[in-house]
Amino acid sequence: MAARRRRDEAEAAAMRDVTFREYSEQWLERVASEPGKGGRMRTPGTVMMYKGRVKSYLLEPLGDVKVRDIDAERVRDLARGLVALPSRLRPNAKHNGVAGDAIDVLKMILRAAVRDGILAKMPDVATPARKSVRHDQVHTPEDDVATPGQVDELYAAVPQPWSIAVLLAAWCQLRRGEVLGLQRRDIVWDHERTAATLCVRRQKNGSTGDLTDPKSEKGIRSMAVPPLMIERLREHLDKRVGAGPTAWSMTNHRTCSGDVDSARRLSAPAG
Repeated sequence: MAARRRRDEAEAAAMRDVTFREYSEQWLERVASEPGKGGRMRTPGTVMMYKGRVKSYLLEPLGDVKVRDIDAERVRDLARGLVALPSRLRPNAKHNGVAGDAIDVLKMILRAAVRDGILAKMPDVATPARKSVRHDQVHTPEDDVATPGQVDELYAAVPQPWSIAVLLAAWCQLRRGEVLGLQRRDIVWDHERTAATLCVRRQKNGSTGDLTDPKSEKGIRSMAVPPLMIERLREHLDKRVGAGPTAWSMTNHRTCSGDVDSARRLSAPAG
């Protein structure tokens, strides 16, 4: 009994002295393997987002700090520093788009530490406001929509076999995961192959490769492929996609992910 008590006391002492780096690793393992409040497992993409916020914005300032020493003043200083970071997307923007997300993940970790008895109380610090990075004083709604010429320029700039993703995102308004989840059988041609119907039935996580259903029932849909991209779509399928009905339309989803996001963002109407 004495040996067990000493072991328990030693473990309790170690937890009291755990650093943020050590505890955040434990927390990330926990959220990846245990259900959340609603009883549902978090998606791999959500867990990756948490890991990215921890690695990119929290470990450097807090990694060696003991969790029990993280108080409101320290969190407030960190929040001010994150708010002051320049935006990678638009260096001259007044906001960077990451401060609020990073502090929210920090709060999730600290709330878990309170529940575990490591942190005495939750620091009372407001999450930085989330404001648009893309829009500035000279922004107009027209800035959010790519012209047909701009779409063609992006299509020409993206190497094969991934350039077709630009057209699928711009003219069919497919999300990244929907583009990556397309198979040959999802494109149904007429008898002469001069017109086609595109069917969205699944999506693929660009980071993990997992296949899932669209986010909602409305996401399962069919649409006519615009005539202006028919020839290039037909050429892509004939030259760069396997003959089987379940052959993927994109042969390397990791490489094309950023281009799909860019095309869809540029071609989508504001709001």
